Amino acid sequence: MMLAPRGTENYTSYYGGADYFSFVGAADILSDNTTRFSLGRGSASQFHNLQASGNSTTYFFQDGYAIIRAANAVLDNIGNLKSDPSAKNYQGQALAVRAMVYFDMMRIFAKTPSNASATDLGVPLVLKVTDYTERPKRDVVSAVYAQIENDLIAAASGISASNSNVQMNRAAVYALLSRVYLYEAKYPKCIIAADSSLALNADPASIATFPSIWNDASEAGVLFKLKVTPTMVDNNGGSITVGVAYGQTSGTGDKAEYVPAYDFAVLFKPTDVRTLSFTRPGFFSGDSITYIDKYAGKATGNQSLVDVKLLRVAEVYLNQAEAFYNTGDQANALLSLDMLRMNRYTNFVSGAETGAALINAIWLERRLELAFEGDRFFDLKRRNLGIVRSTTNGDLKNGMGSPDVVTGIPAGDHRFQLPIDNNSINANTNLIQNPGY
Repeated sequence: MMLAPRGTENYTSYYGGADYFSFVGAADILSDNTTRFSLGRGSASQFHNLQASGNSTTYFFQDGYAIIRAANAVLDNIGNLKSDPSAKNYQGQALAVRAMVYFDMMRIFAKTPSNASATDLGVPLVLKVTDYTERPKRDVVSAVYAQIENDLIAAASGISASNSNVQMNRAAVYALLSRVYLYEAKYPKCIIAADSSLALNADPASIATFPSIWNDASEAGVLFKLKVTPTMVDNNGGSITVGVAYGQTSGTGDKAEYVPAYDFAVLFKPTDVRTLSFTRPGFFSGDSITYIDKYAGKATGNQSLVDVKLLRVAEVYLNQAEAFYNTGDQANALLSLDMLRMNRYTNFVSGAETGAALINAIWLERRLELAFEGDRFFDLKRRNLGIVRSTTNGDLKNGMGSPDVVTGIPAGDHRFQLPIDNNSINANTNLIQNPGY
């Protein structure tokens, strides 16, 4: 395989370890959802300043393939369990995890299906366990997405619907498939996949239970999550403090690294349960700021120790709403949207939106609902939009303070495809780096 081996590391950084750039922070730090806090330590600033290099993406590429290798090991040996009634369930979980990681890496390193040509490159498809002498080439975007689809379809046919949400289960597989189809603009298939997921779990979490999701006192609406316990350690031997990219918590107070961008923060309404579930007001060095609070810790009191939610019912409704809209079915698009909104806003009354107002409402709810969960940068990329940050609003709660140094990039900019890490490029002479790096 093309990886430059990284010793005995346990690859906990990919979805939310204590490193400063994992999926928990990536898509929001790169996008217009956050502003760098001027009194922070400047961690991950190369990403927020849209200056990523081949020295800063190792975790995404090498850790991604480490997870794929583990899934391939299960799939290569599943034939040894022919007489085990659980074999298809294990196989389905391995296929689903492999598909999820390939989809992640495609969002990071490749163009989206609607913007890619027939020759644009994705990532190498490695479908069996190989040794470190292998030098696979990058496959084209369409081939990788076809494999992702095939893996998820195959997974759904064998995986158990009764698996817990710390394992992949059938509802989670269909949820992920609805996301993949949305990215591919295969809207009728997205609707069917969403229906299949919602038939198994249609609870987006009520207003009453929603805040408890984020301190792990409730699992309502959580289809798949990475369980984090006090005994787990990161690649450096320390405890896994999820959300450390946004700030650090200690006995002497909290220091923010990134805060919600002022233009984004004001989109949360007082009647929205997410307002105080995702953020909290506070002070640092005498200034009033807004902290990102989604990963503050468990209800048991473990600071910054919290499970990482990877797939939720709420997103399935949003995927379905957008897909309905794009098939011309605005009535059902509104119904799917309102299923989410009635569980987020107190005293909710539908806006009965149509046309441009409806799709804008769907996109707004997606931005609010999935904030700080690894979606925004990829959503802008999917919709072929640029990153536009304020040139005047700063890092304080009232919009004053220091604005971002880099205020965005245009749609289609090469920086929407991050560079493959240099270690992997050097280890595999068949790997072609993304243009512009």
